[in-house]
Amino acid sequence: MSIFVYVLTMVAHRKYRQSQDFLPDGFKMPFYSIASPLTIMAFVLIFFSLFTNWNDMIPAIGAIAWAVIVGGFCLFYYRDKKVAVLE
Repeated sequence: MSIFVYVLTMVAHRKYRQSQDFLPDGFKMPFYSIASPLTIMAFVLIFFSLFTNWNDMIPAIGAIAWAVIVGGFCLFYYRDKKVAVLE
């Protein structure tokens, strides 16, 4: 499940770098335009390698089920909610 969190972190970083909120004088990940997709692909490869071993397959399926259930709940629950914006 931590692989999913790391992938989401990389996706969030890419979205942040492309947003208007990005601060150019802050920390910048070196070569983010190349390193970020390569890191995401590496994590996806690691996750799919879990399906090659029966002992790892059941937890991998559980991680997918957890992500779908929790993600679906959050999608439907927070769809119409107002989000506070800090300024």
